Amino acid sequence: MSNTEKTKRCSNFTKEEERILTQLVHKNRNIIECKKSGQVTWEQKTNTWRTIADEFNSTVGGEFKGVQILKCKYANLKKSCKRKFATNKATIVKTGGGSGNLTEIDDVDSTIHDILGAQIDGLPSAFDSDADFANSLPGGSGLAVPSTHEKELPQNIQVIGDKYNLTESEDEIEAVNQQNNLDTINVLDNSTENWNGYSSKMLKNPPHKKLQTLRQNNKKSLAFKKNTNEKLLEAKLEFIRIQKECFEEEHKLKMEILQKKKLLLDKKLRNAEIKN
Repeated sequence: MSNTEKTKRCSNFTKEEERILTQLVHKNRNIIECKKSGQVTWEQKTNTWRTIADEFNSTVGGEFKGVQILKCKYANLKKSCKRKFATNKATIVKTGGGSGNLTEIDDVDSTIHDILGAQIDGLPSAFDSDADFANSLPGGSGLAVPSTHEKELPQNIQVIGDKYNLTESEDEIEAVNQQNNLDTINVLDNSTENWNGYSSKMLKNPPHKKLQTLRQNNKKSLAFKKNTNEKLLEAKLEFIRIQKECFEEEHKLKMEILQKKKLLLDKKLRNAEIKN
């Protein structure tokens, strides 16, 4: 036999047990669903789950269910609840006609919906055109979105039903008409120019003098840059040649000094041998 023993599976939760579990979590939802991750928060959650487990087992009786089993069951209930509300919301806004098949929402789902809140419904949209419709759906947030009609509008804007009408004064209309007339006259004056003398050969004419000057200036600037680069290169080469001569001269002097030091050492050795 193997050393590992197969863990015994606990019995399934009944609807009554699910209802009791969700009600106990609902009482402690501020701690269980807290998003903080500090050490104090984790200790509070651990102690709260132990309290929930004690109350659950004392209320239900029968087979004992520990903290890990209750936490796993609660997590599965949350997933199932989110899936139901998301499916119903998608079914309501479907196109094609006919009646949609909505998933039944029981007391357990309603309790979990009260616990999670915005995690299921999402935040209300105050600027979307479908905000009023979305909030009126089953399971929606139900938050009142301020209507645009309640805001103060400029004096030249009138609200007609669900549309806005921009009203202009007579002076504004007259000014716009005068500007349109001036624009029309300018277009007519420009259209009287005679284009009969133009041909495609005129497109091959040499460029304007100013353009030619710019081209010449560009050529001069390129030549100047080329000459400057050549002079800079010659200067660098001359610097390298002088630096090489200095290094050779320095090396020559060092060798002479070493030779003189060697001669002095040889002389001292001979004198020491003669004395001995």
